[in-house]
Amino acid sequence: MCYPFSVGKLPHVSSTLGLTLPRTSTLCLDKPCQNRAECKEAPSDFLCQCQSPALVLPSTRCDSSNALCQLSICQGNATCQPTSAHPGELVCQCEPGLLGQDCHTSAQLCAQGLCGDTPLCLAVQDRSPGYACICQEGYTGSSCEKKVDHCSPNPCRNRAICRSRRDGPTCFCVPGFQGKHCEIEVNECVSWPCRNGATCLDKIGHYICLCRPGYTGNRCEVQIDECQSQPCLHGGSCHDHINGFSCTCLVGFQGERCETNIDECSGQPCRNGALCVDEINSYRCDCSQTNFTGVRCEIPPPPCWSQPCLNGALCEDENGNYTCSCWPGFEGRNCEIDIGECDSSPCVNEGTCIELSWKTLYGTEPLFPTRYNPRHASGFICKCPLGFSGYQLRT
Repeated sequence: MCYPFSVGKLPHVSSTLGLTLPRTSTLCLDKPCQNRAECKEAPSDFLCQCQSPALVLPSTRCDSSNALCQLSICQGNATCQPTSAHPGELVCQCEPGLLGQDCHTSAQLCAQGLCGDTPLCLAVQDRSPGYACICQEGYTGSSCEKKVDHCSPNPCRNRAICRSRRDGPTCFCVPGFQGKHCEIEVNECVSWPCRNGATCLDKIGHYICLCRPGYTGNRCEVQIDECQSQPCLHGGSCHDHINGFSCTCLVGFQGERCETNIDECSGQPCRNGALCVDEINSYRCDCSQTNFTGVRCEIPPPPCWSQPCLNGALCEDENGNYTCSCWPGFEGRNCEIDIGECDSSPCVNEGTCIELSWKTLYGTEPLFPTRYNPRHASGFICKCPLGFSGYQLRT
């Protein structure tokens, strides 16, 4: 029958460590197990895995009903005894004086269920219950019943997340840290991400670029277009520079932004008291309040422009001078003299002499036309007193 334990010959046990790994057996190549049992290699021997879930003693081939200790599982002078700690558990008791010398426990005392699914179980001298479980990686405990929590205490630093695995802890770093235990802060500035001479400030998981004047963007990669706001006035052309701009002004404007209309009247170009009117890149002289003409009111008017000839005389310009052609009854340079036709007292019998050049009488004197005309102002009229008749018109 099959017993719910496994035993075998003990390999050499180190006097310092107390445990050694078993050597590989090749006895299973002869297929020694019966009743469809599966042969498992054991140190220096073999184990038969019966159809029941237990391993059997070495050389027990699933057809023996011998008691556990009927087999020579202990070498030398050691005595095989079952223990009361676990079913199927054996221990080799050595005689006094032989411990560690000629007495070697050779039993594989651990039943399959004592050390987990696929552990390595070794017999141990002078230790109860006489065996030790060599656990698979990631498990611990006397029977390998506990999973090793590599995250307690947490070896991960800087708020990293710890995950316990068979081969140890795995740290999942938060952004900005690296290393096996996330102990290294990543210097995001080491790759020089900032452009155009910007200063890089290393932060946890990110960086900040302090841009030089004239640049913007997360990496200071964008040059600010100072011309975008159209700072140049009055049609000036804007030229973008780093952290500044310049304006090329249209003719007639000046200033940093072409904001000033150049005053072409500041030099007083208009002459003879004329009014200067400032315009864009030009000026205009208003000569209307002067007697001068020309762009700058520099040309004096012709002599006849001032109408120097009086009493309807005709004025003629002559090389900067003038002459007046007087109508009959007038004389003088400007025809300003009214010839006195009545000065000679031409009227008789105390008749009144009235000159035709006396403008104030027109419209009131019945003997005069209704309107004055200097062309016909030469001569006089004699206005007779009562008792006399007739009048004398003389031109």
